[in-house]
Amino acid sequence: MRHAPFAVTPAMRDRWLKHMRDAIEEIDLTPQQLRELWSYLERAAYSMVNTFDEDPGTIPGLQP
Repeated sequence: MRHAPFAVTPAMRDRWLKHMRDAIEEIDLTPQQLRELWSYLERAAYSMVNTFDEDPGTIPGLQP
């Protein structure tokens, strides 16, 4: 819920996931740990998308 006041678009989600993937590939995880963590991060990222508007600043009540 702490992200609810902020617009999160699919493009933002994808950028965040790219940075997270880059970060987790830098640490020493087993293949199973990597799969589990990546699965969690993808589910979390997709669940946070709350607007498909490319200009989220135009949505009343959401912070850009």
